[in-house]
Amino acid sequence: MAVDMIKRVQSFVNTKFTLIADGLYAKKTLVRHCICENIPFISRLRNDAGLYEIPKANQARGRPRKYGKRLPSLKTLSQDSGGFTTYNLRLYGENHSVDVKRVVGMWKPAGHPIQVLLVRFDHSKSVVCFFSTSLDLSVERILTLVAARWSIETLFCDLKEHLGMKDWQVRMKDAVLRSVPITCIATSLLILWSLDEANQKAPEFWDVQPWQTEKASPSVSDMLHQLKARCLSLTIFDLLRNEGITPRKYVQIERVLRQAA
Repeated sequence: MAVDMIKRVQSFVNTKFTLIADGLYAKKTLVRHCICENIPFISRLRNDAGLYEIPKANQARGRPRKYGKRLPSLKTLSQDSGGFTTYNLRLYGENHSVDVKRVVGMWKPAGHPIQVLLVRFDHSKSVVCFFSTSLDLSVERILTLVAARWSIETLFCDLKEHLGMKDWQVRMKDAVLRSVPITCIATSLLILWSLDEANQKAPEFWDVQPWQTEKASPSVSDMLHQLKARCLSLTIFDLLRNEGITPRKYVQIERVLRQAA
């Protein structure tokens, strides 16, 4: 299914792109398809994955070797403190100190050299492994893309918890197929409207929750509060349009509406 989705994307996107997925998608079929199509693929790597040296050119007779000697396990490589380089990166909206050891080797599901990053976030003892089928991507670029993918997970949570995706009550085939796209379209319109509002009037997205003053970015819940406040404001002030409200009263009423929203 993932390969079919990539083919569909390739059919209408006339540009190069990079695929980032969680560890469940790091399978032979998908990885090799990306390599054949020259699509950089980034994902997590299991801690027990076997890596091999890149074979040297075979000068002797016979079939060339596909894999060189077995490299130490990822667990062993992570326990060796040598080879780690510290990077200061902005990930997940915050600054992080990241220790990274880069290893290049052959991985049988890929059948091709990959680069593996052994990562310790904020000097933690635990190590997370990521890999890229492209050897040209920098460490900073790989980790930035990995962190950016997390927004997909938070979006799924918001779609279920705040935007009603889990509350659809449909039984017909077409209705089932359309329910998720409709929810996603509505979410996209909400985000675009909220950004447009910010560009025009530069409001605080979380002004309906004044105790939250240090948020790096607005949540979908904040945007929903913002939309509710605007709907209430437009409705009430449309009714009071001819009442001659002073600017001071306007501000006071709007403040109350934000709290009501």
